Amino acid sequence: MATPKGKSPTFSRMEKHRNLYKNTSPQWRDSYRRRCFDRLRSSRENLLQKFRGNEAAADGGSPGRGSVVSELMAEEWKLMQWEQRQARVEMKLTHGQMDDDLLEDLNNDVVMSLVEEIQRELMAEENAIIAEYEASLQLAEASLSATVEQLDIDELSCPICKRNPLMLSKGVIFCACGIRINTEQDCITLANVRQQLENGVGQHSALCHGQPVFTVTDAFNAQNLVLSCQTCDFLYIVI
Repeated sequence: MATPKGKSPTFSRMEKHRNLYKNTSPQWRDSYRRRCFDRLRSSRENLLQKFRGNEAAADGGSPGRGSVVSELMAEEWKLMQWEQRQARVEMKLTHGQMDDDLLEDLNNDVVMSLVEEIQRELMAEENAIIAEYEASLQLAEASLSATVEQLDIDELSCPICKRNPLMLSKGVIFCACGIRINTEQDCITLANVRQQLENGVGQHSALCHGQPVFTVTDAFNAQNLVLSCQTCDFLYIVI
């Protein structure tokens, strides 16, 4: 059979072999891709820690580390090879014969081509995770700035509704939105509340980039204004 002009028989066979495995979507490739994607998504926090390390390096801190993709791909590849060898040994013991090792039978160029394809997909997923984190970080920073600006004005805005001012009358701190906290026994002033709000927001922002929320809790027949964050489990009693 004649080969295309400019292509050797060896090249044509290799290209045909590569296309065969690529077009038939070999089972090992699908399994490897799925495992790598599951691992990347479950290692989201590790990825973000590395990303924050890179940011620290850019700011003159300790050297950051790169993408987690290459590391997890290498680990999953070794694990998949080990599992395949175990399965072949089990088949030998059970049925008296050993199945072919698909990964060893594949042409190296075919394997590299498919692995590089999966790597590109994983890098795109990694970039999407980082972009989502950066967007949430910007939102948290904007919210923090807005909170600090509200604390800087003469009127102390209610941290619950963020619209009306907090007021104090006969030891009761209240707002038009409905919150009422009796602080008569503690002799708390609005200046104290402002300071506590600044302390709580400042302590949280130094530890976490998540979005904290203010709530009023009722425990032991006493109400408290609390700052909490579901991202890092931060809890701060304002009043």
